[in-house]
Amino acid sequence: MASINDDDELLLARIGYKQELKREFSKWSTVSYAISILGILGSVPATFGAPLAAGGPATAVWCWFLGSCMAMCIGSSVAELVSAYPTAGGMYFVTKHVVPEDQVPIFSWVQGWCNLLGQTAGVSSVAYTVSQMLLACASMNSEYSYSPYRSLLLVSRRLQG
Repeated sequence: MASINDDDELLLARIGYKQELKREFSKWSTVSYAISILGILGSVPATFGAPLAAGGPATAVWCWFLGSCMAMCIGSSVAELVSAYPTAGGMYFVTKHVVPEDQVPIFSWVQGWCNLLGQTAGVSSVAYTVSQMLLACASMNSEYSYSPYRSLLLVSRRLQG
């Protein structure tokens, strides 16, 4: 009976690749990775601010419900495509094999830029979330009240010197 690793090596050999990724994850590294991605859960409450301000609790619930369903549809579709080609850089590999050959360069270029913008937006959203949490902490039990004008003054003053 063949093991999973042997089956994967055979599949890669069929599509013309040699397995190079060593699968040597210990229990400790797996648990460490799982704990590291738990930090994402702490940023979820910060995303409720915009829907609550725009339309109240019902808007927040429906935005999360519809957004989650659509994200699952997109994620499932991409996961299905990428899992068919078990290589690193799966999205680029899929683009090469799914898109017509004469359009591969432009699709790869667009995909690379979308990936860069997504990664940048992710980092920016974390910074924005942290700033909102710090602002909320500063506003609790104090005389400070937030106004966009004060923020503009603080930013412009910081930029001047």
